[in-house]
Amino acid sequence: MKKSRFVARLAPCTDLTQAREFRREVADTSVSHNVWAAVLRTGEAGSSDDGEPAGTAGMPARQVLEKGGLADAVVVITRYYGGTKLGTGGLVRAYSGACKAAVDAAQWEDLRPGVRLDVSGVPAEKVSALYNIVGNWEAVQLVEDPTFSSEGSAAALLWVPQEDADSLEKELISLARDQVVVSSQPE
Repeated sequence: MKKSRFVARLAPCTDLTQAREFRREVADTSVSHNVWAAVLRTGEAGSSDDGEPAGTAGMPARQVLEKGGLADAVVVITRYYGGTKLGTGGLVRAYSGACKAAVDAAQWEDLRPGVRLDVSGVPAEKVSALYNIVGNWEAVQLVEDPTFSSEGSAAALLWVPQEDADSLEKELISLARDQVVVSSQPE
């Protein structure tokens, strides 16, 4: 925009410390402005104008992430000054546009609330049935392959979407009602 060039870099992050670290890693220290914004699934967010007029750089980028329903993401936008002042409106358009271009170019995954199911006490002869149950549930993932105790029973760790946890838990317990134990932990 008016000979200034804006380069946006996008990455996953799980906290604001990680977002700031990403900014330090990719910032071009030969220029004056390395703006960042981050949004987390916890609702926490942060941004910095890095020397641009207040509210013209970091916040517009952050709003692109928030309005897009994105989470656990950080964007760093480096401005290579072209010699012409852009004004506050121009800066807002440039930084939000650079962020939007990075968001549009990225590959995204939908985040779903999930539960880890720790399954234990599965009789050895029922392990293939355990695999069949997991295979019948499209979104269920086997986090750890079954391990066997000295008594011959198996244990496994699964991830399941939160809305399917109760139904899957009942199905797993039906493998051997008095032996299989399922404990859940929200993720």
